This record gives sequence, structure tokens and C-alpha cells, in this order.
Amino acid sequence: MILYSIKCSNNHVFKEWFLNYKDCDLKIASNKINCPECNDHRVTKEIMAPFVGKNAQKELQCCQNKQSQCKYVCNNN
Repeated sequence: MILYSIKCSNNHVFKEWFLNYKDCDLKIASNKINCPECNDHRVTKEIMAPFVGKNAQKELQCCQNKQSQCKYVCNNN
């Protein structure tokens, strides 16, 4: 399952669960998704950014600082 932010042509944004990205695309193309606020079926997927948790942020900083204890993450020797 994947959660997408969906936006209607009236600029209402809402979240919707799908089996996968193809399921989302198919439902959008066949007008099977309606905005819960205005019932508009002209919707698009919003640009989504992946969630970055505390550990992922630490690993990124490790790589940027080229710290040797993090070589398994960023291949620094």
C-alpha cells in the first residue's frame, strides 16, 4: 500500500491509499477518485518527498562529513 497526496482542480488536497503507483494512475485516469470536499473527479498526484527520520538524517550527515565509522553507509574509507 502507498499513500499519495491528491489534488483536485479546485486546489483541495487530500490523502488517499492505493495498492501501488499503477493503481493510483489507473484510478486517476478512469475518474474513480473524487475530492471529498467538492466531489471533483479532475485530480492529480501531488509531488511527494520521502520521509527522512532521525537515523537517516544522521547517516546523511556522516557521509557529508566523511566520518570513517559510517563507511558502511556511504563507502568512505
